Amino acid sequence: VRNAQVAEAVTATRALAASDSGSVLFLAAVAGFVTTLPAPVLGLNFKFIVKTAPTSNGYLIKSLSDTDIIVVSVNELETDTTEDGPSDDNADVVTLVANLASKGDYLDFYCDGTNWYCVGQTKLDGAVTSATT
Repeated sequence: VRNAQVAEAVTATRALAASDSGSVLFLAAVAGFVTTLPAPVLGLNFKFIVKTAPTSNGYLIKSLSDTDIIVVSVNELETDTTEDGPSDDNADVVTLVANLASKGDYLDFYCDGTNWYCVGQTKLDGAVTSATT
């Protein structure tokens, strides 16, 4: 597990490795793309920040082999009378949604050795979704 944070702009589909842990990944492609998390290992962590708002497709962050091990709890700054703040206890993909995700929205992923815990913040209602595919 890397101790120092390494930052990079990401513009295409990528599979992360355990050695990438601690990275801050600036998502920077209007077409969006898929990032796959590595197999769970205690202490792995990644930060995803929207640098470029996606306008076609979204930024998808998936568990390895689409296993349902992502626990999601995200805050939404926009408030209304509908449900705010997506949550999920067994997702395999979290999406920063095209035409809703905004520059500065972020998701942090932390691993306890079994599950990935996704916490973050978004400006707009519906900008982050999760699913079991």
